[in-house]
Amino acid sequence: LRCLTIPGRDGPIDVMPLSGPTDLETHLDERLFSLFALAYRPATGEWIDPHGGAEHALAGRLATVGPAVSKLRTHPLAGLQALRWMATEGLTLDTDLEKNLHETAPGLSSCKPFLVREELVRLLGADRPGAALELLRNTGMEALVAPGTRADCAAVIDRLPPRRTLRLT
Repeated sequence: LRCLTIPGRDGPIDVMPLSGPTDLETHLDERLFSLFALAYRPATGEWIDPHGGAEHALAGRLATVGPAVSKLRTHPLAGLQALRWMATEGLTLDTDLEKNLHETAPGLSSCKPFLVREELVRLLGADRPGAALELLRNTGMEALVAPGTRADCAAVIDRLPPRRTLRLT
C-alpha cells in the first residue's frame, strides 16, 4: 500500500490512492472504525462520510463501521486498538463497541504477538490508561495478553509517570 504524507498546519495528512477495482465507498465500508472511514475528493471538493465519522470525531466517540460484533469477531486486534485509542486520545467508546469488546478475546491468540505487544505498549504510554485497562480486564482480554496481572494494576499504572519501562514492569 502506497501512502503519501503531506505536511499540514495541524499535522501530517496521509494520502492513499486506491488500487485495484475497488471504488471509494467500498473501500470505506471495509474500514474498522468510522473515524478512519472518511475521504476527500479534491477534484470535486466533496467529503465522503458514509458512516458518520465526522460526527463521531466531533463527539470524541469511537464507533465501528457497521455492527461492532461482526467487526470485532473478524478483526480480533480491533478490541486492543479501540482501547488504545480510548487511552491515548481520550475517546469514549460507542455503546455497541463497548458492549461487544469481549468478542475479540477468543481471536487474540491468533494475532501476531508483536502486534499485540505494540498495541499494549501504546496503550500504556497514555497519560491515564486506567479506564482502558479496566475494560481490558472486564472483557477477558487481559487474561490472554497479560496473565497474572494484579487486580489493582489499572490504579497503579495511572499513578506512574508515562514511561515505558516503569509501566511494563
